[in-house]
Amino acid sequence: MSSDREEIARLREALQRSADMIVAARNDTRAIRVELDAANAQVATLTQERDEARAERRAARLDRDAAEAIIAGRTVPPTIREARQHSHVTRGAFVALLGSSPAHLSARIATGLQRFDATPQLWIALGADGRPCAWPVVDVSDNGDIADIFSVCHKMNFYMKFSICWQLNLN
Repeated sequence: MSSDREEIARLREALQRSADMIVAARNDTRAIRVELDAANAQVATLTQERDEARAERRAARLDRDAAEAIIAGRTVPPTIREARQHSHVTRGAFVALLGSSPAHLSARIATGLQRFDATPQLWIALGADGRPCAWPVVDVSDNGDIADIFSVCHKMNFYMKFSICWQLNLN
């Protein structure tokens, strides 16, 4: 009998140790869950910061591209609508670089439709303050430039007529 009691006591002690180990394991699991939640929160924060940085980088690239486009100008003259929008609405102008080679370039400021003795090589839009700016954005959905071209052709030289007709594929 005493061996049965000793056996029961040993089993109770083993059971108590097992219960203590289960409690310790539960506490460890809770601590690990807290650490996991903290790590997940940090990952979410870092992901959000990464996405914001990517959006800022995209915006900076768009700004850079817009600035480069302003600085580079265009080889295609403004359409009638662009010229009207820029000169009448925003009070801007265009610089037309004239000449056949870089050594013989001259510049003229054009406010609207102008005649030129030489073919302009480059066009740069100027804002009302006289500084380079973005080209005007006009609505071209109704193709009204065709009527505009024929109503003002007598005011333009051949180059302007040819260029604008070429842009609209009317040549």
